[in-house]
Amino acid sequence: MQAGDRGAQARLAYGGYLYGKYALPVERVPIALGAGSFYLSGDDPGSADTYEGWNPVYSRWPKWSDLYIYSLAKERGAGFWENFASMWFGIEIKPLDRITLEERLYLMWAPEAPPAGASTSLFGAGSYRGTLSFVKLSGTLNKFLTAYILWEALLPGDYYFSGSDTAHFLRWELLFKY
Repeated sequence: MQAGDRGAQARLAYGGYLYGKYALPVERVPIALGAGSFYLSGDDPGSADTYEGWNPVYSRWPKWSDLYIYSLAKERGAGFWENFASMWFGIEIKPLDRITLEERLYLMWAPEAPPAGASTSLFGAGSYRGTLSFVKLSGTLNKFLTAYILWEALLPGDYYFSGSDTAHFLRWELLFKY
């Protein structure tokens, strides 16, 4: 909960997350199933004296997605996680001791309408932000090298204008530690 003042307005915002992971009793290839949800309140445009939007003081960047932070840019700023709710489901597989394959599916909503003054050409009339999928293959090559490749895809929902394109994000990293 966040409470206090925001300029001339009072602030009263809510946020939180809940998640769990269950490791299946499989010996040869470890598999874990996960699920979770998070909620970050948005500002109600009908209440002028109180600001209900969550302020992500310490989480302005890729907390849940590298791709989606850029979709938030036209609301309050890139990586500004507010007015956001999601349920996610995932699986993690370790086919080899030093290799992990992780997949997640996020179903995302906006609790409130887009912020006042937001471009009407970008936003639609609904509250479903869309479906985001995430696949990450990571591994430890030796004591000096780790690597991963990450792919995300966003299928926009009715929160965005009709005809919005699917977005893709691909990143790889090779990290040398000495």
